[in-house]
Amino acid sequence: MKHTTRDIITPEVAVTLDGLFQERANRSPNAIAYQYYDDVSSDWLEISWYEMTQEISRWQSAMINEGLREGDRVAIMLKNCPKWVIFDQAALGLGLITVPLYTADRPENVAHVLGDSGAKLLLIDSAEHWHPLHEATNELLELKRIVCIKTPPEGDDDNRLRGIDEWLPEHGDQFHHKIKCKDQLATIVYTSGTMGKSKGVMLSHYNLLYDSWASVQTYDVNEGDTLLSLLPLSHTLERMGGYCIPIMVGAKELPTQDRFNNSKKILQRLNQLRSLRFRECLKELNQELKSNWINNLSIRNSYLSSQSILDITYSNTNKKEVVGDLAFYYGQF
Repeated sequence: MKHTTRDIITPEVAVTLDGLFQERANRSPNAIAYQYYDDVSSDWLEISWYEMTQEISRWQSAMINEGLREGDRVAIMLKNCPKWVIFDQAALGLGLITVPLYTADRPENVAHVLGDSGAKLLLIDSAEHWHPLHEATNELLELKRIVCIKTPPEGDDDNRLRGIDEWLPEHGDQFHHKIKCKDQLATIVYTSGTMGKSKGVMLSHYNLLYDSWASVQTYDVNEGDTLLSLLPLSHTLERMGGYCIPIMVGAKELPTQDRFNNSKKILQRLNQLRSLRFRECLKELNQELKSNWINNLSIRNSYLSSQSILDITYSNTNKKEVVGDLAFYYGQF
């Protein structure tokens, strides 16, 4: 890890989560904010902080065109990717409250969360997510629009459904910041529902800002570092550690859309980053594999401090190929 002068944005300067993002874009406009794997080009792409704000303004224009007003709820059901952050920031800047959903959740629980929160707009990835939800969401009168990142399923007669290319304008106006109060409600995160129906936890802008600020006081992450985001961004821990903290310190984030199918690509990319610590860990991992084949072996290696923990879990499906199931809570390289 490179040790540089830390350019940390304080909660007092940021005030709100969208204010935090805008401040980072002002300070580091041309720095790379996110690296992500693009399935279309089969390559790793990069996007800067400034380019992110331009995208956010486009999404805000689309939300304004929907007639959404301050305090309205909007839901997001995507795997980790820059669009998750763009949607969240666009909504927060307009004073909307985001409701994160798990992509693998049961349709009936998703419908419960959408209905209980009163969400008016839902962002999903593809028909794969829409088909199970179609019947479950028919009775949700508050849900006015469903936006699909990939091409919507043909022949679907639900007039709420729109493809992203149709929904997004070509250009945006500006990155709006309508909320000026740190205690304003930012998001409603629902519990897992293991003890009955899922219940919404109301978190303010300051809740997430202060938790992130407290973390960077003890966790040595800086501008120029790369953080791997693997837990779902709908999880509050990842939203703080893999979303807010990189913005606060100016670190680059590597979001993973599918922690199982893309694990090989992630390993390849991290190796390309030429991190000494990660290569040392891979060397130890290879030694273990050569000695014996062990299912569900967990290796934990601490470097520099107890906070820098790399947790890799892997299992072998056969003796010729090992499929990595990476579990990075904070992968810092």
